[in-house]
Amino acid sequence: MQEKKSLQSIKELFNSRNYTDIIEQQEQINMRSNSEELYLLGKSYFKIKNFKEAILCFEKIGNKKSNYWLGVCKFWNDDSDSALIIFTSIEKEYNDNNIIIGDNISINDIYYGIARCYLNNKEFKKSIEYFNKIKDNNHDIQKKFLLKNEQSYGEYYNPNYGIGRCYYELAILEEKKKFTDDKSSIKENYNSLAKKHFEESIIDVYFIFMYSEFIYNQNSVFNLNLDSEKQHYYETCLKDEVYDFIKYRSDRFFRKKRGSNFKKPNFENDFYTKFHHEKTLLLLEDTIYSYYYLAKCNIRSSNSIIAFECVNEILEIINSNIFNNLTQTKHFQIFSPLVKDLFENISINKSLLGLIISKYDTPLNLDKHKKYINIFEKKFNSFFDQYYKQKSNEIISFLQNKSIDIKNLESSDNWNYCINILSYLKIDYLDILNIPLAHYTSSKVCSILFDLEKENYHTNSKDKKEILSNNNLRMWTSNYMNDPMEGKNLLEVIGHQDLELDNIIPFSEKNAFFTSLTTRINDLNQFRLYGKEDGVESSGCCLVFNNLGNKNNYFNLKTQSFEIENKLNDPLYQVAYIVYYDQYTEENELMIPLDDKERKFGVYLKPLRGNITSLWHQKKLEKLSNNLNKLKNECKDKSIDNIKDIIEYIRYLFKNFAFKDEDEIRVITLEKYDSNRVKNCEYTGKLYVPIDNLLKYIDTIILGSNFEKTSNKKNMETFYYKLKKKKDNINIIKSSLPYVSTTS
Repeated sequence: MQEKKSLQSIKELFNSRNYTDIIEQQEQINMRSNSEELYLLGKSYFKIKNFKEAILCFEKIGNKKSNYWLGVCKFWNDDSDSALIIFTSIEKEYNDNNIIIGDNISINDIYYGIARCYLNNKEFKKSIEYFNKIKDNNHDIQKKFLLKNEQSYGEYYNPNYGIGRCYYELAILEEKKKFTDDKSSIKENYNSLAKKHFEESIIDVYFIFMYSEFIYNQNSVFNLNLDSEKQHYYETCLKDEVYDFIKYRSDRFFRKKRGSNFKKPNFENDFYTKFHHEKTLLLLEDTIYSYYYLAKCNIRSSNSIIAFECVNEILEIINSNIFNNLTQTKHFQIFSPLVKDLFENISINKSLLGLIISKYDTPLNLDKHKKYINIFEKKFNSFFDQYYKQKSNEIISFLQNKSIDIKNLESSDNWNYCINILSYLKIDYLDILNIPLAHYTSSKVCSILFDLEKENYHTNSKDKKEILSNNNLRMWTSNYMNDPMEGKNLLEVIGHQDLELDNIIPFSEKNAFFTSLTTRINDLNQFRLYGKEDGVESSGCCLVFNNLGNKNNYFNLKTQSFEIENKLNDPLYQVAYIVYYDQYTEENELMIPLDDKERKFGVYLKPLRGNITSLWHQKKLEKLSNNLNKLKNECKDKSIDNIKDIIEYIRYLFKNFAFKDEDEIRVITLEKYDSNRVKNCEYTGKLYVPIDNLLKYIDTIILGSNFEKTSNKKNMETFYYKLKKKKDNINIIKSSLPYVSTTS
């Protein structure tokens, strides 16, 4: 009897979404060993995104529905191979015995899991096969998704979006290949197929919205039992109207607006607030992602006008009342990187007007497209300011958590200039999507990170325990960097070189800790400077991170998956370079002088994706230069005690122009010396801050040309053998760079 009451109590907590209250009862639940209670405990951990604990719960149960959730958790825990095995075994059992899985879990859930796993593993054609199975099974289930009051999401899937993503990725793969002329149509075919399915995805989602609104308005209640003939008529009309809307958007600049029947969902209507909020948000997210990739497809086929229309639709949704109500202030933060990415791609050419004129050279069309350019520039400038305002707010929140009292600083011009500068250098996840990053280090450090040779480096057991219990990359202070001017370049620009003394006598209360990454993979100069040991150049390792910018690996950019700050805890910034002008300085588009009169200093910033002519990057560079110049003028001959903390933080994001080819990116934090995050390495005698969770994103290690030439006499085969026993998923490659002479 008591056990039934306990189970009922936990069910009530789960239905009211009090997941943490259930987790607090974990010890009692484990003691009772009730499979239903363990099941709800596992789902509670899943809801708060603690997938490891959820996996432990579901593994204890072992029934069909828990196995399904075990597969889901394995997938979200970056183990799509194990998830695929689980889902395919459930599918086989279903096909053989027509089993009932339970908990409203349908065969579509299984197909969806398999499709996602194949997509994650880049087996796109297999993924398409399973998304098509969902399409075949959907029938008329999805249209009623919003109208059902229960929380289950199993009846909603958007297979057209999944198929579109598969074709989109196939088109990218084809682009990377060297085509012969007779194969060029294949690339366009994949891109066209992707476009088609993203359009259908938007149609499907809009139809759900409009069907729900229509049925609700007809009945004023959630009544699904309309006369079937009448209902079919309504559905046919709505589907046609939604389709007309999508086609109208695509053809907007080439034909007149269609008749009065033109429709799309009105997201300002408070009608949508009557539905389950998470369901509504799920549909809105799918709409945004579909528009995003539809725009990318049109950019690929050189149709920036339609791409811009997709941007308009995304902006309209994320600025709507319904979206704002559903996500409070998070909506812009979540989706603004998508819009930024589209604006960057659309504005890849500095002279958009020139591009338009080259395509539409009649006076009538030219007049139309001048109007288009004006609309574009207005939207572009408005969004640019809104985007970096959001970045500034994120940075202020971060600094507040570092015990910086900003109440008396917000009215300070110097403070605001510093915040603006940080916002222009801050990196979003889409900035590095599919861009591999590297960290160069010695073979000794690499061995410590992966526990390969514990016995060789530590004789003192206390030292051994301390180092090997913290197997992670570390942020250090500037005292341990190879550049003697580290952190001094910005101080020189603002005329406060003497501030450096404050870090020595007396000690500053806070200090910046940082580590460096680079977009330079297997780079000879990086190996010489940073990938060395015992003075032997190119004897170290290049650790390659290939998935840092990928949210949920490969499928989509959902809010519950990867975000840089959530994984690294500390922001990621691009390093800018200070130019010292002289008669030999060769200027280029990536360099802007800070003062037109003196022309003593300038700033250089390279776009991460190499689009030198991007309007977005040019505007960002101008804003960065403008704020640096204002900071320089404001700080001249004045005390900067009120902004000393933020100067300590920001100054390590500027290096001498001589280092520009390093293409450096930094993870950086600001900590008090008595912070719990600051550790003392007893082995080296240095202070550091560990970077959690970063090692798991290493997928390749490149060994330097002189790896075996150090005094430790390391052997590549032995290193390969030991690492593969620890981390079988990491590729190990020997650098093919030219041999570098050694020094001892």
